[in-house]
Amino acid sequence: MPAITTPFDKSGDLDLTALRGLVDWLLDQGMHGLIVAGTTGEWYTLSPRERGDLFRTVSEQVGGRVPVIAGCSAFTADQAIDNARVAADYNFDGILLTPPPYVVPSDREIVAFYQSVAKESALPVCVYNWPPGTNVDMSLELIRQLTDIDKVVALKMSTADIGGLCELFFELKHKVRIFCFASTRLGVSLVRHSGLDGTMGAAAVLGSDHPDMYNATWAGDHEQAEWQGNNQWQIELASCPAVAEEKTTVSGDVVVIAAGASSPSKLEYLGSQVPLKPIALQMNVTERIKPLVLHLVQHIGKRLSLKQTVEGNMLIGGGWLANLRLESGLSASPGVDILPANICANLRVAENVVPEVGNVHLLRTWTGLACVTPDHFPVFGPVPEVKNCFIVSGDLSFTYGPTLSRMVSQLICGEITDLAVDMYSPGRFSG
Repeated sequence: MPAITTPFDKSGDLDLTALRGLVDWLLDQGMHGLIVAGTTGEWYTLSPRERGDLFRTVSEQVGGRVPVIAGCSAFTADQAIDNARVAADYNFDGILLTPPPYVVPSDREIVAFYQSVAKESALPVCVYNWPPGTNVDMSLELIRQLTDIDKVVALKMSTADIGGLCELFFELKHKVRIFCFASTRLGVSLVRHSGLDGTMGAAAVLGSDHPDMYNATWAGDHEQAEWQGNNQWQIELASCPAVAEEKTTVSGDVVVIAAGASSPSKLEYLGSQVPLKPIALQMNVTERIKPLVLHLVQHIGKRLSLKQTVEGNMLIGGGWLANLRLESGLSASPGVDILPANICANLRVAENVVPEVGNVHLLRTWTGLACVTPDHFPVFGPVPEVKNCFIVSGDLSFTYGPTLSRMVSQLICGEITDLAVDMYSPGRFSG
């Protein structure tokens, strides 16, 4: 069951014509079901009106031919419940729900979240363990509690803990439906011998190859099923930068480096001298309090950024660093250590500017990876030393990332002709 993309036109509006065409193509390719407004569908960018139009259009186009699952993930239970009601109004078959992203909830909070949504939802719930997006890899004990909730009927697992995933699958497969493992020989074996229900995810870019692996397995053609699974796995490997570096040549007309804190290593690999430095920034979140700060508060000299969410939590940052551990190599992943001294210093500044902050409890601290340039401006445009290579990175990327990415796309396509962008060009560091 692919998590389909959400098409938008050049003006940023939902492209319902393209959406209908995409749904028809997926059904023609034999998909067993569709997931709408999942991670691939960029649910976090949708307004309530867009979500309603999305759900309505997909439901009408599918017309009951296959099951449709609505991605209802949200930052609060109330928002998720509202999404679930819209899905029910348009005759979806179930909802897919992650723990609230960004806030890193505790086990107790996660259970309460799912209980609240399931109680109000008219549709069955598929719990989605999504560590890359929530920074929470739910334990077997926690997931066991969630499967005891009325209306929880399935699990979608995106954890990298294969051992834990196998343990969970064999313990809970008789209690709920479980969707996990890639379309590989391992997936074929588990479907064939152990009753794995299938896979939710990706965007079905290979068309019928995805469902045909399961079709061949169910038909008893295990040789064909293994070939299909192995073929998909080889394509996935070819698209992975870490593998491509050693085993595969990947060609294209244009290369765009938009790898955040890993961008410097990519530039170094290509022989570029663009002076980007990776950093790790700390952010703090407090308990919820009554409305206090109605606007973003910043103090550049004292390094403070402070705002209050609609739920009442205070978000406190401003450029205080964590310890970044770098490894060499194109595919190396940085490690990060939080610095307690910088937490204290950041909170002291916040208290000096907004004294009421001193009476609020800190809940947690996390880090975000970024890159900075010597002049502390963003950098986007063609890389001077490398033909047909573009970069988008640098300072303020958390704030201006979408805008900068759109502008570098317009540069590549020749659509920017009347906008002065030289001050952001990588070429400003040449010579």
